[in-house]
Amino acid sequence: MIITPRDTKDADAIADALRQDGLSVACRHRDEQGKGATQSYLAATDDGLGLWCRLSSITYLGGSLSDGNIIDPFTPALLGSAVLSGPQIKSHTSHFSRLMEAGAVKQVSTIDGLGHAVESLLSTDLAATQAHAAWDVTSRGADASSDLVNVIYSYLDQAEH
Repeated sequence: MIITPRDTKDADAIADALRQDGLSVACRHRDEQGKGATQSYLAATDDGLGLWCRLSSITYLGGSLSDGNIIDPFTPALLGSAVLSGPQIKSHTSHFSRLMEAGAVKQVSTIDGLGHAVESLLSTDLAATQAHAAWDVTSRGADASSDLVNVIYSYLDQAEH
């Protein structure tokens, strides 16, 4: 499990809580390396989420079971991670709607439901199906965008001459 806290100042408290729950923890901000027995990796740095979403086959959007302060679901979806969310999705509603219509987000309403959802997505075929649906939604229009950029570049080249 990779955890990226909203506020890096919370990293030590999160690591302590995980250890009190009996989990083996390594912390990036302390330059600790995960070992075979490491169960949780705390990535409390300003590196950005891209690397962590790409490495994770499943991404839970923290905050979606509480205050709704979450990242754009397209971030993990674009990087091939299956997306789990709670019901609090006030922000990024357009992206959530598109992903949910395609079956690319698994939504839960409780912490217990989150555990069951993670367990079900550990089946690689389910996670892959969901991640593929997310990729399909997030990549629609890419060809049109590429064509538009080419037209703009061509116009700019002509304007320079």
